[in-house]
Amino acid sequence: MNYVDDEYIIDELLRLHADGHSIEVNWLDGQFQPSAYASPRITKSVGFWRASLEQHLASHNVDLTSLRELRFVWPAQQRKFMSALDDRGKSYKMYVNESK
Repeated sequence: MNYVDDEYIIDELLRLHADGHSIEVNWLDGQFQPSAYASPRITKSVGFWRASLEQHLASHNVDLTSLRELRFVWPAQQRKFMSALDDRGKSYKMYVNESK
């Protein structure tokens, strides 16, 4: 679970999304959008997961240097997904399962 500073990050993201905001995390540079809502908790969480990104990808036989983009995207009023673009120009998109 992604629990930082006495709260689950998903709860903060759910509030932003419920207020009509699209959410995006660029995993390669750590940028969170909308940047005005990048709370210290969100920033800390993104940094924590980025720190182990290369190791996590390697466990799936993916070389981090082969990725040109890696993003978590949650458009307003739509499903969340991960998208990636590799160094050959091939794009990937995978929806994130909802757990209730």
